[in-house]
Amino acid sequence: YTKEFVQEGYKDVIASGRSTVSSADRVGNITTGTNFIKDNFKNTGEIIDDPAASPGHGANWSDTAAVAGVTLKFSTVRQQIVSYNGDFRYISMVKQNGSTEPTADTVNKTGLDVFGRDLFDDKNSGNEPSGTAMVNSMLTVYAKTNSADPHWLSSDGISLADAANQVTLQAHTETGARTQLYKNMTDILTDHGENITRDITNVSSTDVAELAMKMMQQQTVMSMSLSMGARILPLSLVDYLR
Repeated sequence: YTKEFVQEGYKDVIASGRSTVSSADRVGNITTGTNFIKDNFKNTGEIIDDPAASPGHGANWSDTAAVAGVTLKFSTVRQQIVSYNGDFRYISMVKQNGSTEPTADTVNKTGLDVFGRDLFDDKNSGNEPSGTAMVNSMLTVYAKTNSADPHWLSSDGISLADAANQVTLQAHTETGARTQLYKNMTDILTDHGENITRDITNVSSTDVAELAMKMMQQQTVMSMSLSMGARILPLSLVDYLR
């Protein structure tokens, strides 16, 4: 397909009521069989350039379209590439006994969460996640900016920047919400700790001598009450009527 068709022409196909493209939309057919992204590009988007290990792939790949005899090669951008040396494991802080809930218990973010995936490490690409997809996409935008390519920047560049912003913003929002949750729990635990400390202080600072004196006074009053009761209760009703 032509670049114009990929960027704009498909809209005419949709407007005409079709949901798929047809052979009439093509300008030519590549003569070789199926090629996968992983056969030509690393998961960071770097093109494979090793004639001995990957003959006919990546930078060494070329083919001729059946129509017009056009020789096809990959168009690349010279730029910096960032690699991710971390892992994709999550750390969970279980809030209650029972099975873990990764969505609710996870306290960290991986490179995949923060920087997402793109064409070169998509699930269908055959490559493993790179963990730096959006970083490398923005480095592509940077390289294109330095090379003064306004047409690319106004189309693909804006799309890449928007995608990177959305992925990073989503990770930032989730991290902020989780941070606020733990901050609230910290405040609650701090309040509980202060209440417990206050109770301990109140108990520990009790005047034992004063309490003992009050208890003895109450015992004396109770003994006197019992003594008076013993003198009154034995009297009968006749004694009261006299």
